This record gives sequence, C-alpha cells and structure tokens, in this order.
Amino acid sequence: MKFDLKTVLPIALVAVHSGNAVSQTIDFYTADQKPVEASAGFESNQFDSQFSAGDSFGAGDSFGAGDSFGAGDSFGAGDSFGAGDSFGAGDSFGAGDSFGSRPIDFEAFPTGELNSDTHGYIHHGVLYLEVDNNNDGNYYDYMKVCIKSNDRVISGAHSQFDLMALQNRYILQGAYQPMSLYGSDYGYLELDLTFDFGHVKESMVLYKYSGGKYEFNGYTLINGNHAGTLRAYYKGSDMYIAEGCEYTTGSRF
Repeated sequence: MKFDLKTVLPIALVAVHSGNAVSQTIDFYTADQKPVEASAGFESNQFDSQFSAGDSFGAGDSFGAGDSFGAGDSFGAGDSFGAGDSFGAGDSFGAGDSFGSRPIDFEAFPTGELNSDTHGYIHHGVLYLEVDNNNDGNYYDYMKVCIKSNDRVISGAHSQFDLMALQNRYILQGAYQPMSLYGSDYGYLELDLTFDFGHVKESMVLYKYSGGKYEFNGYTLINGNHAGTLRAYYKGSDMYIAEGCEYTTGSRF
C-alpha cells in the first residue's frame, strides 16, 4: 500500500499532542502501567465490540467467481445460501474479518518450538502492524518490525519500510506474556520501542486473538499517550530477508 510519508507518523503524533485520544477503546495507561488484562485475562467478546468497525470482506470472504451473483449463480435451490455457502464461522462478518490486507499465508508468532531452518530456538520474522488512529475502523499500514524471538523473549528493530515511512530508526524489546500471573500460555505481546530521533518512546500491547483474521489486536502509546488501536500478524524467515531485516537485526544463521 502506497501512502504519503508525511501523513503516517504525524497522524499518531497529532492525536497525541492535540489531546484527541481515542475514547472508546481500552483505558489509557501510562507507559509504566500494566493493563488489567495481564492478570484478569482477556475475553474475545471485548474485541467483538471494539474492532467491529473494521470488519468486512477480507481476502477469503470476497465474492469470487464461485460466489458471484452472475447469471449462473441465481438464488435458486442449487445456489442458495445453504450450509456450503452460508455465512458461517469461517466467512462470517465477525470481529476478525476486516478490510485489511492480511495474507492468508501468515504464520503463528513463534513460542518455544524448534526452528527447523537453524535447528536452534531463535526465530526470525516480521511483525506487520496496522493502526487505526481515530477509532473509525480505518486501518493503515504502520510498521513492519524485524523480529528475533526465543520462547518469551523478543527483540527487534526497524525494517527498510519503516526507515522510509517513519524517517526514523528504532530498537525494540519485549516479551510474549501469559494471560495470568503464573500462566504457561502465550497470551499477549508487550513491546517497547525507542526511537533514534525525537526522544520518542512507544509501547504496544497486542493480545492474541485466535478468532479473527489478524492474530493480534491491541493498542499503542506514544510517550505515555494513547495513539491508536492496532492489529497485527506475523510472517517468518522469508519475509525477514525480503524486508531487509538482515541489515538491522542480523543474519538468520
């Protein structure tokens, strides 16, 4: 998706400095406060209400050749909205179905599994982030973060896309946290970004949401101020190379 580089980052910063924070999403927190969900768990129905504005015809829900309203696809007995063509769980207009460009071949964010390429436990990939600054359901490409992870530990940096789009560099550190204090699950990503220029610090919380087309939904804070809602998905080592991550976070081998 191409866009004006002068508008992407300023949108978030204008929202911060003007005080026009999103009021209908998660309560605002300062950078050093943990969200309540970290101890209380997070229910999927919370996203059903928060992220419904972005729900729509994703790549897998389009009216393709087989589902088009053509001459041969009339509402007859053979082409009715039966069990095979119904708006079921896979094609429903649910919380995770949105106008985004998330590909169908995204990968689950790594946890503690073995990396079959390196036969070690460090994984390399890219976390694709989209942001809605105004809580109006319109998401835009935001960052393509180069990621290195090992079990719960996450580190990363800007991609070549970010360098051009943001006109800035950053480093990232974070963790894949459980939903409860002593839990063993992988519930949400907690990410802190420190930028090279402008004394900007950004904190992101991304909750794993298996019921939608995006693996994660959450929010971002810039210098402690709410700056938008996020959705994200992850792709592995092939995109790590394609996005130029070896220049910022090192080789895979």
